[in-house]
Amino acid sequence: MAQTQNIGQVAAQALPDNAPPVPIHQRFAQFERQGSTYSWIVYRPGKHNLYGNSKPVGAAEKADKRQLLTDIITRLNRTSKYIVPNQMVVFYRNFSNDNRDSIKLFTLHATRYEMEACCIGETWLKNWLDAFYVPPVVVYGTDLFPQVPTQPPVGKQIIPDRPAYHPTDKYDETKHFKSEDSLMDYINGLLERGEERGRVTAYYQKMLPRIKNRSPRA
Repeated sequence: MAQTQNIGQVAAQALPDNAPPVPIHQRFAQFERQGSTYSWIVYRPGKHNLYGNSKPVGAAEKADKRQLLTDIITRLNRTSKYIVPNQMVVFYRNFSNDNRDSIKLFTLHATRYEMEACCIGETWLKNWLDAFYVPPVVVYGTDLFPQVPTQPPVGKQIIPDRPAYHPTDKYDETKHFKSEDSLMDYINGLLERGEERGRVTAYYQKMLPRIKNRSPRA
């Protein structure tokens, strides 16, 4: 049975301390653990795991660490052999060259991701991953649980009267409302048409006292 390894053991195997220096002409497309902001492991059942780091050998990382991370994920996905069924990619954030200072960020599966508690507040990352995992309706052109469209009733439909709506003077303070109900109908009409709730509320609060203070007709 294979022994479970932590990130420290993995990195030690990937880059031994006594590894000879790499000639400059051989450093292209090679990466190293020292100085890497991110490390990741590709778990492949029945095969050797693959280990990656974000810092190129003999070069600097991108200064924008968010862009660096999303570029790495995009690159891994582009090859079509890492983020696939029956495999998973686990990402770590390194805070030093000591692997004991590395924390797990998230795990990428073929159709979903699992975020660790330390990343829950990173809204930008959640939004990016949500967009990265395209929903089935986009990929296959259908919902997971499609419904049969409701058939319209046979015969003439009776459409209730809707409150009056005047797009050119929506917040006209000279309007005359017969009652609180008529004012509320108008307010609901504004909201249904997407008017800003704060402005609609202010208009309602301004017009309501005029109805309450209006003297009753003789």
